[in-house]
Amino acid sequence: MIIPYNLLITVYYLCYCCLLPFFLLAGKPRRKILNRLGIIRARRHKIWIHAVSGGEAVLSKTILKLLGTDDAFITTMSDNGYETLERIYAGSRVEYSYLCLDFFPAVFTLARRISSSFFLCLEHDSWPNLLRCLRRNGCQLFLLNAFIKKNDLDIFRRFPGIFDFIHKPYHGLLAQNPDTAELFKSITRLEVKAFGNLKYASVPSAQKIKFPAAKKIIICAGSTHDREEKIIIDAASSLLKKHACLLIIAPRHSRCRELSSLLSTLPYRWKLFSEKRTEAADIILCDQNGLLCSLYKACDISIVGGSFIDTRGGHNILEPGYFGKPVIYGNFMVNYSELTGELEKKKMAFRCSAAELGRTIEKLASSKTLREKCGQGLRKKIITEQKKLSNLKKVIGAD
Repeated sequence: MIIPYNLLITVYYLCYCCLLPFFLLAGKPRRKILNRLGIIRARRHKIWIHAVSGGEAVLSKTILKLLGTDDAFITTMSDNGYETLERIYAGSRVEYSYLCLDFFPAVFTLARRISSSFFLCLEHDSWPNLLRCLRRNGCQLFLLNAFIKKNDLDIFRRFPGIFDFIHKPYHGLLAQNPDTAELFKSITRLEVKAFGNLKYASVPSAQKIKFPAAKKIIICAGSTHDREEKIIIDAASSLLKKHACLLIIAPRHSRCRELSSLLSTLPYRWKLFSEKRTEAADIILCDQNGLLCSLYKACDISIVGGSFIDTRGGHNILEPGYFGKPVIYGNFMVNYSELTGELEKKKMAFRCSAAELGRTIEKLASSKTLREKCGQGLRKKIITEQKKLSNLKKVIGAD
């Protein structure tokens, strides 16, 4: 199987080289093009982490904290991942780049140059040639936070041997939970352990924010996308009309001009967060970056965006949970499916449709006891999981 694979990769690599002028004319980042060809400047590092995209790039910081080191080289595949790495590690000892194509000469050279003792791939995205080169160099390889999508599971079951061909060099697969570990065991003979979801180990930082509407229920809708704001405002309308709640909207990306136009057509009093004097507001639109966790900390009820439309898959539900806030999300929350099933079963989080959202908000708004029970239950779950994850260093043999 390795010979046909390398023939395909070689053809792909040569095609990529032929298309270089078009990539440059199209404005693709020069660094990305060079990195993909294997032209990467980096020194030796003990730890090599591969983070597919932005979410995994953020998680890499948690991994290094658990391992107690910054002697690391981190690779990614996406522009979002690279921008996230730039933001997190600028000026630090950690080096980062796009990962090169899995062309044997390129990955062989890179593996020799980095000479890492541990290679940690986060969640998925494995490269057979790279893994084999690293293993031959004596590197310990682990797939961390491993999970598998249903479609991928069906493919691996239909074509036995493909999974082990890709993942055979790994010394261990650390699955997010026992159920996922059993799924992996059904398709591979590799060593699989149920270690836990490393996203629990991330500790969000937040500043203290006070709102004048102390007697109102404060609802924070975070990381919302186009169309979701209107869904959430309509769902909270009965409370807004009675001035019984303060709705804070922290949209994904800079969409304040668009949302200002929307809010101006509605019969509610609203202000921008930057205006400061928000005493009389029913809705506050956050127009500043980096405040989401602080807003979650200040609220009574959290609504996580990207989950009421079918194109985003949902955003981080653990950020409000860490601060002991009850969490509501939509039926399109799929990115955290490994977590949400357990949370919903134990009534630590609420999944609902757009039509059900209003009733869910009112249910939580009317009962402080229910809010505290749900929020503190989720917080205890997060803290318990964090303690379990603290032995990562021992599990991979890096102590």
